[in-house]
Amino acid sequence: QLLIGIIVLSVCSLLHIAMLVTLVNELRFVAKRLQQTQPRFFWGVLIVVAFATITFAHLAQVAIWAAVIIGFDADLNWREGIYFALVTYTTLGYGDIVLNEGLRTLGAIAAVTGVLNFGLSTAMLAGLVTRLLPPNGE
Repeated sequence: QLLIGIIVLSVCSLLHIAMLVTLVNELRFVAKRLQQTQPRFFWGVLIVVAFATITFAHLAQVAIWAAVIIGFDADLNWREGIYFALVTYTTLGYGDIVLNEGLRTLGAIAAVTGVLNFGLSTAMLAGLVTRLLPPNGE
């Protein structure tokens, strides 16, 4: 479980980093096209693009974790697998669906993946939003 979990965590994190790098390029492209627009519209569009890209990256990782978990736990169907992966990845962990005893470490690593990659997303969004603020609090 540890080896598989580390591999999936690594794949998900590499995907997330690739999406954030792509996001930076997207934001530069959008910024060039919107240079002449009102600042509120300009920053609004950039934030929407950032949120959409980051949300897609997280949902892709949830799908990867669901596929891995379903592959090892034949008792889960796709809907249950997605739900379990989502509440685990976001660390909500309702406990209404529990993995077989032999797979619980895998579920914990899915939660670690979410914590790490939400941290990256938060840093990216915080950096973008700080660009919105006027210098020196003006």
